Amino acid sequence: MVKECVSIPVVANGDIRSLHDAESIHQFSRVDGVMAARGMLSNPAMFGCHPTTPVQCIRDWVDLALSIGTPFNCFHHHLAYMAEEVMSKPDRQVLHSLSSTAAVLDYLTQAELNAC
Repeated sequence: MVKECVSIPVVANGDIRSLHDAESIHQFSRVDGVMAARGMLSNPAMFGCHPTTPVQCIRDWVDLALSIGTPFNCFHHHLAYMAEEVMSKPDRQVLHSLSSTAAVLDYLTQAELNAC
């Protein structure tokens, strides 16, 4: 194991998509930390023991992104990741096709995912 051969902190990275994944890799490797970038994009609430992104988390992201003027590409990209497990494939396809913040907000309102 790498951890046993070095005297610096070691962080595991790669395909951490759930709290269980993070705990398993930590227990197996005894690393000092675990990175979960893609997992956190898909489910920002995963360390709160939520198996999928809670709808309230999506609402919070929309509110935050709008309040700080997040550029559309970033707003849309993060939203698409969060919708991965909570929207049907046809709904995700529509979401991916949208090209403006206004269109996304209209769609989310119709889909009853957003309180805006």
